[in-house]
Amino acid sequence: MAGTFYSHNTRDITPQMTSENTPSPCIVSTTSEDTGQEGWKAFTHTTNDGGWQTGEGYSGAHPASIIFDLGEGNAKTVSNYTLTSFPDAGKSWSLYGSNNNTDWTLLDSQSSINFSMDYPNQDDPAMISFNIASPASYRYYKITETLYDSYGGFAEIELIEEASDTIITPAPLAATPLLNVSDVFLGSSISPDPLAASPDLSAGLRVDLAIPELAAAAALSGGLLVSIPADLGIVAEMSVVALSSFGSSDFVITYLCRLTPRAGSAFSEIILPMSSFQGRFKSGDPSFLSVVVPGGDYAQAISDRNDPDDPPELSVYMVKTFVNGNVISERLMAVDLEDVRIYEGATNVSIELEGHRTVSYSPKAVTLSGASYKNYSAGKLRYRCEPDLYLRPGDVVTVDGETFTADNISIAMAVNAQTMEVAES
Repeated sequence: MAGTFYSHNTRDITPQMTSENTPSPCIVSTTSEDTGQEGWKAFTHTTNDGGWQTGEGYSGAHPASIIFDLGEGNAKTVSNYTLTSFPDAGKSWSLYGSNNNTDWTLLDSQSSINFSMDYPNQDDPAMISFNIASPASYRYYKITETLYDSYGGFAEIELIEEASDTIITPAPLAATPLLNVSDVFLGSSISPDPLAASPDLSAGLRVDLAIPELAAAAALSGGLLVSIPADLGIVAEMSVVALSSFGSSDFVITYLCRLTPRAGSAFSEIILPMSSFQGRFKSGDPSFLSVVVPGGDYAQAISDRNDPDDPPELSVYMVKTFVNGNVISERLMAVDLEDVRIYEGATNVSIELEGHRTVSYSPKAVTLSGASYKNYSAGKLRYRCEPDLYLRPGDVVTVDGETFTADNISIAMAVNAQTMEVAES
């Protein structure tokens, strides 16, 4: 494990385990484990102990499960999770939730995930984050690994709790009669004093306004995930149709998802709401894009446009809206749609779309900020830092005074987490 700098996520619901049932009331159990590499060691908040390793052999299809029991009355909602693994060219697993340890709900499933960014150095664990499309509250969480190339088990597992919500009610708020905030996520907390709302204010899901003073003009429409900066007055008729927004006092950045059929299709382009998206880029491999659409309202429209013989384009755009009303739109990622999956939980439905496309990039120099994780091994670097959605393989990266050429880039954008990992070529 030399050269690995592990950064524990503070919203991980699992405490730092020192045995299979310490601290109480949490309990870790497995269907298979090696002596000295027991399952509870995947929840020690460090990779220095080697984590959990199954006793089912070194490669192949050897299903093994690990269960984390939070204890009676301690059910939690997990919105995403991270897995840290020693180099492995192809791990497959499923994550489940349960409240009785008998009836399990599938939360996420991954196939042939490559943890070998710095392979062949076997002392270098790699961490990857995954979103849960339809989170719900569970006492038990289970990961069943079904296939691996090198080692069964994981060096570390984090179950990340969904961020707390602030629900807007009309009483303490003030706004213009036509202000409509539908399914909007904004910032982190709401201060009722500077806002008041008329009875016409509509809050579909939840709204967090990290803003001391917000000036909103009539007919502002919100889609999903909006973060408006302090002292930014929004111009009339601005429409926020899709994912999150970030910005300065001069503009708001909104991310839009488009599904565009090929020429000659009987169907037109549609803009889809999204709760998260992920992109992966690696030199020599096709780029990957995954988008999660909340709810099932767009299932038929997506199905109509999903032609396997001539697949539509799945793309994410960045739209920058300035306070003077000027708008700049730019495509960030685009792939050919390959797979559509519908997830149905007890209370939530979501649709996941994903695809690949081979793209060539011209190298450029990029300076990254907000580094929270560093890995150095075999003369190569990997950093986790604030997302730069323009970063691509071949770019010359400078972060924390170190410079290297980017090779493998993973980006995840969601309501409560925006992360990027970049590995040296």
